[in-house]
Amino acid sequence: MSAIAVKPSRPHLLAFLLAMALVVLVLVVATLVFWSIGNKHMPDLIVMPFKSKDQGEWVQREAFLHDDVLPLIGSSELTLDVKNRANEVFRSKPTGFQVCPIGKAGNTTFLMAKKLAALGERMRGRKIALIISSSWFFKIGVPDDSYAGNFSPLQAIRLLKNERLETGLRKRFVKRMQEFPVTLDSHPMLEEYVNNAESDGAWPAFKRTLIRPLIEVQKVMLSWEDTFTTAIDALEIQHSEIASSSEPRDMEWGKKIAQLEAEEAASEPNAPIVTRLMVKGAHDDQFVADMNASREWGDFELLLDTLKSFGAKAMLISVPITGSGMDKHGISGLARDQFYRRFESMSAVRGFPAVTFSDHDMDDGFTIPKSSHFTPRAWLYVDRVLDDFYHDHPLGKESR
Repeated sequence: MSAIAVKPSRPHLLAFLLAMALVVLVLVVATLVFWSIGNKHMPDLIVMPFKSKDQGEWVQREAFLHDDVLPLIGSSELTLDVKNRANEVFRSKPTGFQVCPIGKAGNTTFLMAKKLAALGERMRGRKIALIISSSWFFKIGVPDDSYAGNFSPLQAIRLLKNERLETGLRKRFVKRMQEFPVTLDSHPMLEEYVNNAESDGAWPAFKRTLIRPLIEVQKVMLSWEDTFTTAIDALEIQHSEIASSSEPRDMEWGKKIAQLEAEEAASEPNAPIVTRLMVKGAHDDQFVADMNASREWGDFELLLDTLKSFGAKAMLISVPITGSGMDKHGISGLARDQFYRRFESMSAVRGFPAVTFSDHDMDDGFTIPKSSHFTPRAWLYVDRVLDDFYHDHPLGKESR
């Protein structure tokens, strides 16, 4: 009589499957909890600046869903604790909208362009305001540490996988990212994807095929990390009830600005009146040559082309140059005006209004000393421009 075959038991396989099921269940429950926390505090997250908001995607995508939210893309001026900062002034929607600040120290036009390209079609038809620092255009290029500190692998993957991104723009983004190899070294999978994204030939195409599913897995993991860190930030930031104004009101910007200017004049009654140096300065030629050689112009062009490609309704704001200091160093208003004209011209060609505040070039009370940050009075000018832009009002001549 033959022996009866007995199927071998596989307790290890069963234990593994149970463990995997438990891990998946924990992740699902944790994700639901994080989503619940984030959604509960989303009104605060939209109006508050914080790191995961700038380098993530959840809050940014949420902000672009609301017509009564104006995304404001910028740099360190959005996080500096200064009175009259736009996100605080418009927090309760006094004129019918809120401002969503997106940015932190070290941000530049290339990083802004990447962020917006990752958002893609969410920009179409949406109003977006951007604050650009004039000081960026007087450096040779973006410092490696600034780029690395603001680099978002999640946004880079979103950008590269955005099928609506024009081929020409994609190639420009890839080429520019490859110029920061140290940052890519920290993300080997993404590095391979970037270095083969636009390469011709069978071998690069084969590598793209192999890498693509791994990049998808990495994107899912980074998205989950974004959800987690945003929820943690939601628990840590100070929350308050945001009571929207029942009826939009006139903020009387002119009166607010005049009052603050009067207070400043009273505190410094003997402040000298300084006029712009409008004859050629000793260092004008070097200033203009250095400005024109800056890589920031190419990045600024990429930013503008990205906004144009996705049909955004953008307004560009430049922090003015500190003219009084420039005059003392032999750099005249004539030379500085070349920056303002180029900034305005590049924006206008693509149909975007530009506000340079060039008439505050000699106003020492417009930017904080030794920085490119707006003072409380300057923020009122910015707030007025944002209000005009959102409501399709003409931008005041005095706010150029």
